[in-house]
Amino acid sequence: KEMLTPKFSVSQDSSHVIVDIWLTGLCRLDKAEASVQDDTLLFSCEPYFLRLQLTGSCVDSDDATAGSSGLTASEFNVDAGGVLTLRIRKLVIGEQFPDLDMLNKLMAPAGASASSCSETVQSERRLLVEELLSGEEPPSECLAAAGADLDWFVEPHLDGEAGDCRLATSAGAISGGGLGFAFRRRDEQSASMLRGLDHLLPDLASMSHLERLAAKEALEDAQFDADYYLADQLNPSDMLTDILSRPGCLPSLLDSEERRARLMGLPRRPLLPPEAGWEMRVCLMALADLVFAFCLDWRVCEGEQTPESARTILTQAACLSCQCPLTSVPQLLRSCYRRLLAYSLLRNWQLCQLVAMDTAGVLSNKLLTLDCLIRLERLLSSVEGYAGVNYLTVTDTCRWVQHCPSDLLNSLSEAIRNAANCFKKEEVGFGLIEWENEATSCGQDSAD
Repeated sequence: KEMLTPKFSVSQDSSHVIVDIWLTGLCRLDKAEASVQDDTLLFSCEPYFLRLQLTGSCVDSDDATAGSSGLTASEFNVDAGGVLTLRIRKLVIGEQFPDLDMLNKLMAPAGASASSCSETVQSERRLLVEELLSGEEPPSECLAAAGADLDWFVEPHLDGEAGDCRLATSAGAISGGGLGFAFRRRDEQSASMLRGLDHLLPDLASMSHLERLAAKEALEDAQFDADYYLADQLNPSDMLTDILSRPGCLPSLLDSEERRARLMGLPRRPLLPPEAGWEMRVCLMALADLVFAFCLDWRVCEGEQTPESARTILTQAACLSCQCPLTSVPQLLRSCYRRLLAYSLLRNWQLCQLVAMDTAGVLSNKLLTLDCLIRLERLLSSVEGYAGVNYLTVTDTCRWVQHCPSDLLNSLSEAIRNAANCFKKEEVGFGLIEWENEATSCGQDSAD
């Protein structure tokens, strides 16, 4: 008999993990069953079933030596909509369990060890099917191991099998580099989801990743308007001056109910984590690319998303509009700055710097990073024609970031902050210094 996943929330105090489960009037509480083994909670009450992998160890529900049961059903609140509250005693009193807001992570099946994780990744990678066949999601420890040795400032070459994400071919595979999350998808159906969007690279499915990067920069060079840039840089409008006057412009956290509803609506299909090395790099850079685009729109629109917000973000984020993998923080900043100065409504160097700092601020808070992705995923899914690019990249990024260790995000945040503080206009490649000097010289000649 098919079982349903109930609506639930998880919180904690110093001694217990508290799980609230919403049950309908069709449930018979006398038939409800619950058990705890170490970090796993199993709950069943037809037609509902819930399995949670907690982020710390608890007292087993059948542990006779514990003095009292590790699991108690403390109350059933009819007035609150039929909420059953389970209290699970922690094995170590005072321990703080991380990531209890990451509902998809809690609902993931028990993972394999880091070594078996690597073997599974290699086996699955050879199959190249649209729906990944792995039955389990490895724990965050696998991701931590994959990102432990990353150097944010070293840019590996995009050549060879790993750099171009060239997986084993199958019927209907595209000829170019991979698409979507971790740039893994090379099937024709995924490529068809990107066709018809005005702001994407033409024929990107037939391009290698190196070709996409070159085509992206060629289009940015052609799009850059020196007069437009100089007007915003040397004579900013009152609106731009106001935007630049805000030192920090971070989004707010979502309401917990809104976050929970969206996370419960994400796909449940298995998500293979990024492999150590190239895949982990491009996933983290794509995450930062998405957050930069979101922060740009948030700062300019003061948190009020407009009908143009989806177009702004799609155009700004190279991982969406160009399906172009980035592999280092300097390359990330170069791409983000170039696209802002070539395509944005407001084209100002200080704006680039401020949005980079906003991005670092968001990435330093894992929950805020997730909330930004949820807002972005909801925005793109509501715009006609954007569902494909949203499904291929943003939805899976929402799922993956819940498993990403906070230390890894904090390290990326610090690297972006440090790089932005010393990033120079010459590194963008538009000749900004020369244009500014020429404009200043012409202004002085006119004054004379």
